Amino acid sequence: MATEKTAEQLVELLKSVLDAMMRNVFTLQDQGERMLNLMIDQGVIVQQEGRRMLSAWLATTRKAGDQYAGMIRRYIQTFRENLSPAPESRPAGKKRRDS
Repeated sequence: MATEKTAEQLVELLKSVLDAMMRNVFTLQDQGERMLNLMIDQGVIVQQEGRRMLSAWLATTRKAGDQYAGMIRRYIQTFRENLSPAPESRPAGKKRRDS
């Protein structure tokens, strides 16, 4: 039982570390996006085609970040499920008969 509790605590620690990392990454992404949009809006150097390209790039990076976060959430859930004890499908002492 102690190992099951330790495993669950490790999963929770992993989850909290990854959640904190993702919050920080998305905060940096939001700040960078705002800064870039401000530079695009106020700058006269970037022409219309460049603005469209940068906007498409920002949308792509946002989508990739969201996909990565979803993948991490699924990874943690799968990891948690694999650590949980498997339910006993057969009564104790019964051996499987091969057909």
